[in-house]
Amino acid sequence: MIEVKSWDGMSQKTFHEILEEFSEKIKKDVVVEVPHKKRSGVKPMQNKFRICIWSAPNTRSEFSYKKNLILRMWGKDVSCKDPQFEYSELGIPINAPEGIVGELIESNLFIFHDAVHYGNKAEVEILEKILDETALAIIKYDGEKPYQRYVRFMKNLTTEQSLKKKRNELSSKEEKLKEIEKSFVKIRREINETKKIIEALNSQSEKELKREFEIFCKNNNFQKISFAYSLTCETNEIRIVRNKKTYNMGRFRITISRHGEVAIISMDNKKHPHISEEGKPCFGNIKLGILKLIGDNQFLTAAIMIRTWLETYNPKDRYRVISEDYVEKGEESDQ
Repeated sequence: MIEVKSWDGMSQKTFHEILEEFSEKIKKDVVVEVPHKKRSGVKPMQNKFRICIWSAPNTRSEFSYKKNLILRMWGKDVSCKDPQFEYSELGIPINAPEGIVGELIESNLFIFHDAVHYGNKAEVEILEKILDETALAIIKYDGEKPYQRYVRFMKNLTTEQSLKKKRNELSSKEEKLKEIEKSFVKIRREINETKKIIEALNSQSEKELKREFEIFCKNNNFQKISFAYSLTCETNEIRIVRNKKTYNMGRFRITISRHGEVAIISMDNKKHPHISEEGKPCFGNIKLGILKLIGDNQFLTAAIMIRTWLETYNPKDRYRVISEDYVEKGEESDQ
């Protein structure tokens, strides 16, 4: 079944047939939205799949449009030449031969260009290709076991080709280090980071990664974890104890990208004192510790550290005060 929540384009009926075919392939009802050049949040979809056309996830504090538009997809001319969104690197990229055209995060597909502006044949054919690639990505992801997703997530940090590139970079930077003394500190750090990536790729076996994942799963503070091009985990209810009162902050979704970007979104529409409206956390003095863990490929340990941080409160380093509406029932108010 297809449910259209919002539409901004011509000939909606023209696209209905390919949307129905996509729904049958993934065996889920499909919800379609056209935010029309606006970012949109990643929504939990129970037994449904959501498609956002001309949109992108708002899990980043900053987001840009492509500097160079993709004007052809699968050899077809793109009809609408309006700005297109960039890939956020938080989800699975949906690729056309000419570039990345969409992003899959859990049961949310974001299509970066205005794909339904005119309702012509080219738009229908391009959208059909995007949905075909998305269906393949879903089938592949759903067929994996949880630990296999984690192994793939870690192994795919670089391919064999990029591993060779990193080794070449290492050699080049070591030579440059001898010649440019003024850049010594910066280049030395880049070399160490590159070595760590190479060592991690050479040393982390599937057996070791599986063991690490199983240890993490024994931690009862998370309800769900998934891996694509980013690590996403959902916490159980977070509580902050302050002034003899316990504040129930609800559940949070933590997303960590391969490049160290962290986004935290409330799953219960509650406002954490140290998280902005856009999902940007203010880690304060533990920020470097979290970045170090991510830089060392210790994503699961970083997630545990962030989950512990969610239970803390620092009045000197906050976006807002904690709402008294979050005080658990039966506790006396200080006011």
